[in-house]
Amino acid sequence: GRVAAMLVALVSLGLLLQHAPRSGAWRCSAPVCEVSSLEIIVQRTASGGLGIEVEPESNVVASNAGQPQLALGDLIVAVDGEECGKRYIGALLTPGADTYTFTVQRGTARGREALETVGRRLCIEAADAATVPAIPLVGAGGMSEELSERMLAIVDSLETSGPPTSLTADDLTGFWRLRFTNDKSLEGGMSGFGLIGGCTAVAQFQLYGQPELDSVQCVEVIANQAMGAHQVAALKGTFRAVSDEAQLVDLYTRIELGGAPQSGSGKQEQKLMLTYMGDKLRIVRAGGENGAVRVYEKQSSDVAQGDLQSLMTAPIVKEKVDENRPRWEIADEERRLSGGGPMTDASSIP
Repeated sequence: GRVAAMLVALVSLGLLLQHAPRSGAWRCSAPVCEVSSLEIIVQRTASGGLGIEVEPESNVVASNAGQPQLALGDLIVAVDGEECGKRYIGALLTPGADTYTFTVQRGTARGREALETVGRRLCIEAADAATVPAIPLVGAGGMSEELSERMLAIVDSLETSGPPTSLTADDLTGFWRLRFTNDKSLEGGMSGFGLIGGCTAVAQFQLYGQPELDSVQCVEVIANQAMGAHQVAALKGTFRAVSDEAQLVDLYTRIELGGAPQSGSGKQEQKLMLTYMGDKLRIVRAGGENGAVRVYEKQSSDVAQGDLQSLMTAPIVKEKVDENRPRWEIADEERRLSGGGPMTDASSIP
């Protein structure tokens, strides 16, 4: 029905964008980062370990709680002068030794790619562990303080490489899923429907159109306990990229719930500083370079469709609702959540 129509419209547009001609003026320039080779002495901690986690597939430092000279994303290429090659560094550590000399390469594309993979994995693990699905905000959606600290450390490391040397709508085109944020303003979603009693914003996606279209859509899945079902909230508008300032400006002029336009919603402008763009992740900050963090994962139309379908058909997790509210207040919320009347079929992005 309406959910299927919404998904078909979104996915159809995604396929259209994938096959649309690319604009040569919007080509991507990856972050420019100088690669350095370092010799670092690491020492066992009081607990007997090294206090680091190293990705087995790449020998990239993924977390670090014990070696201040190492950095996240460092690629370990040798231990005590012996090259790792395809071997995991654990095979090169002399048993019982107190110190080792690591030869590392810092600022490599391989290191950034590994950190993107780790960050994505942590976010998915947090979502899977959540007892109540929610926007992946610090302290919610399974995102514990410990996981949040690890994610922020990864964000800081990726941001050291800097944003792309030029903003590119070509790379922005397509689906992006919000995977992590510490932006409190997103607790109820950008639509705000997650702040209504008995409702929760459980996920957010963005869909950027071609530069010629300048279209952007923010899609949020809202769990509505009163209805016992999920609904799709969509903000639609346009975007522009300010290359000199590595800034994205999203201007939403229309909001829909279940495909029905919502009156009186007004315009909503989001000014976001792009601080990192990789193959898997995009990091933006709201309110400048020291503002709140939002981490988005790039998704194909098939993956986005699967995620949306799973979210829409998932059972509603019941939370305690204030039953002592005035009847008129409950009635107003129900009318708002139903779009103020019969729900219409979902439309594609204009």
